[in-house]
Amino acid sequence: MSDGFLKASAIYIDKNKYEGNYIDDKPGHPKDATRFRHFAMRRLLEFHFQKFPPQSREVELVIDRFHSTDAKEQ
Repeated sequence: MSDGFLKASAIYIDKNKYEGNYIDDKPGHPKDATRFRHFAMRRLLEFHFQKFPPQSREVELVIDRFHSTDAKEQ
């Protein structure tokens, strides 16, 4: 049986207990929801690629997000 090639994850964060960056104002890391989402996504990708090395040099990431403006999409 094969492990397959699709990996996925989800996270749940209790914002009342979270002490990391971007949820509350901190020196050097102001409160910023977009930066928090990007930070969490980066950490998830780092985890996946460390634990499950890519099977080829070409990797396609599909991120399902809805943005209300073209600027946010970019």
